Amino acid sequence: MLICNVAWMKHYQGITETDYPINGGKYIAENGYGHEVINFARNGQFVYGYVQAKNATINIDRIGGAGQDYVDDVLVVWRARSAAGVVVIGWYKNARVYRNEQPGNSRRVFHYQGKEYYPGYLIRAKANDSFLIPPPNRVFPVPVTHKGFGSQTFVSFLEEETAEIKKFKQQLTDFIRRAENGDYSSPIKGHRGQIDTETKSKIEKIAIDTTTEFYIDRGYDVASVERDNVGYDLLVTKGRRPCA
Repeated sequence: MLICNVAWMKHYQGITETDYPINGGKYIAENGYGHEVINFARNGQFVYGYVQAKNATINIDRIGGAGQDYVDDVLVVWRARSAAGVVVIGWYKNARVYRNEQPGNSRRVFHYQGKEYYPGYLIRAKANDSFLIPPPNRVFPVPVTHKGFGSQTFVSFLEEETAEIKKFKQQLTDFIRRAENGDYSSPIKGHRGQIDTETKSKIEKIAIDTTTEFYIDRGYDVASVERDNVGYDLLVTKGRRPCA
């Protein structure tokens, strides 16, 4: 199992007016984009995942890939920081994890502020083996500040055999099985209900407040259009032009 940290987005199909990366670290804060923004965009039969790994390298020796350029059949779980904390946002099953970042190509592209970007990748999986959790249902917490969960890294191997990590992996495996059948209930034992409306509303409000603050701090104008039923909640502009 590999846990990879990415910025928060709704769909990871590219940057749009209503879907853009936040809480992605220094690079995204300075540039406005990250190479993970198309991690769940289908390209032929596959999806290709980028994670901001140190030196553009994943030490696959730690997941059975000693002496190899890549290792197959890895469960890769994607996590991101939401307004409510770090949570699981999706996964690739049976993935191929490369030791070194692979170059991008002309078929994988996203646009930002009039420019085209062709991101590299470190992980590949069949599109049918990828699963992205709908934003309101991203409730499975990752205790990143605890020992062995990789609070200071973008890639965590969860290889320590502590009771906490064993329990987390077991709960996560169960959550993945249930989520793929539409059951996003809490990982807490004995609680099987869907996330309630009140909690969902609180999460959405925190997310909107956090996003608003993020852009205002960077000199943007932010207007709420939540009541206009236009398909998105905020209109972000700089000067008079909507932001891409």
